[in-house]
Amino acid sequence: MSDDQPPITGPEPHWRDDGTLVSSRFEDVYFSQDGGLDETRHVFLDGCGLPARWQGRRHFTLAETGFGTGLNMLAAWQAFRDNPGACEQLDLISVEAYPLTKSDLTRALEPWDELGESRHHLLAQYPPLEPGIHRLVFDEGRVRLTLIFGEAAAMFANLMAR
Repeated sequence: MSDDQPPITGPEPHWRDDGTLVSSRFEDVYFSQDGGLDETRHVFLDGCGLPARWQGRRHFTLAETGFGTGLNMLAAWQAFRDNPGACEQLDLISVEAYPLTKSDLTRALEPWDELGESRHHLLAQYPPLEPGIHRLVFDEGRVRLTLIFGEAAAMFANLMAR
């Protein structure tokens, strides 16, 4: 950890009796227990016009604040894989100030068997909770996740991306 970056603190997650993951720090749920992945597809993928926007391009970059459980990233990766007209390279950039532990992330992603091996690949590469930039590479380099742990404004200010 560098001296100019504050230490990473967690979102203080807790699990409700119905299995809902909630951030105690913000009193906010991560996703709906009833259709969280469908919600992600509708709000994130459809809301951003994906996968139509990456059609016919060689490279596409998608950036977001708040990695959370990684559900947006996994849904985008799945849509990319399932789309024969997808671009050659998909770069995902996500900044998270309060990342989940690998244990909480694993538990949060358990309900979605339909994400297949993607969730296992993400969990296998999930970095330690240290501030800074972490690069994860999937599908033989066709999908790259730049996962940044730290405060979004400060981290994006130091990032060069299009």
